[in-house]
Amino acid sequence: MLLARTLSFVAAATIASAVCVQAAESPAVLVYSDDPETLPGDGIILRTPPLLTRDRPVRLYAYHASGTTASRRVFLVLRAQAESRVRLVGASAGPFGEDYLYAGHVANVDYLEARARDDGTVVALGPGAPAIVPLGASALAQNDSVVAIYDLSVVDGGPVSLETVTTSGDTPPAPGSLPVNLLPPDGHERRGAYDLGVVAPIILVWSALDAQPDEIPVGAGTTFFGTPIARRLEGPAPVLRGEYGVVRPFVFNLVNPSAEPRTAYLYAIPPAGNYSDATFWFAGDPAPWPLPCFGPAPVPYAIRSFDLAPESSRTVTGDFMTDGGASLPLRLGVTATPPQAPPGPDHCAPAPPPVPGQT
Repeated sequence: MLLARTLSFVAAATIASAVCVQAAESPAVLVYSDDPETLPGDGIILRTPPLLTRDRPVRLYAYHASGTTASRRVFLVLRAQAESRVRLVGASAGPFGEDYLYAGHVANVDYLEARARDDGTVVALGPGAPAIVPLGASALAQNDSVVAIYDLSVVDGGPVSLETVTTSGDTPPAPGSLPVNLLPPDGHERRGAYDLGVVAPIILVWSALDAQPDEIPVGAGTTFFGTPIARRLEGPAPVLRGEYGVVRPFVFNLVNPSAEPRTAYLYAIPPAGNYSDATFWFAGDPAPWPLPCFGPAPVPYAIRSFDLAPESSRTVTGDFMTDGGASLPLRLGVTATPPQAPPGPDHCAPAPPPVPGQT
């Protein structure tokens, strides 16, 4: 039994290595903008050096809420000292009021679908003429949130620096009217540039004869062995806690050595007292898996089941992302015991609009 399990893990690790090679064309750097998370006024949220080049694509992950009564927009500003063009592939979600977890999940789904379609937009910029890209569909009211995920690549020109900025009102400011003050951080160290050169896969190995489920933590910012999932390029807080904006490949190696058909159940356990969610796109599926949020009890919640014929094995692969606003870390596992179903989308979907005449 131990030999079979070891061989299964080796097989899964081999597949995971191949998946990591395929992911090598993804952005090498993650620019993470989430500090201050609640925006107190106009200013620059995050500014990077010119790290976006022809040879180094970059992913932006921005997660912010408005802390002012005035309407507010968030923008991505791209600057270059030479005439340049940058391609953006991804999406931004919001505003969704205070439904922060829903906004994070929608952004992940929209981003992964846009990436799969290679659905991009090209913007032009140059000296004194930055590209100003609105994030979100409209202005934010107080406590509204916006989540944006974009893969950026230089079509020509460069290098290019990135800024996330926020201004009052609904229209993009003129280049000469962009804020120059850097907003103070909120103390959570949730901004900076992180290395995505090698992203550790999520590996689960399960046998129908195992008495205990195979389980692994995700969203803690490190692997089971303590290695950072994405290491900060400069500054404090080297570990990206939450792993927001990171696309992690997964490999689940499922084995049924018995003479009877068995079912393997993939599950997630959230932190106690909190709701959580995540985005899975299983290889071969036309779209990300529809997963309602789960919680608040720290018990296994069902994600998906997989049937195995007698004396058979099955390898399940795909991509995984933690959702913005989710309580983390999660524990992912596989078991032969059916987990309980998530409580349903009402806990994470936007609140329905009020009916006229009712309160």
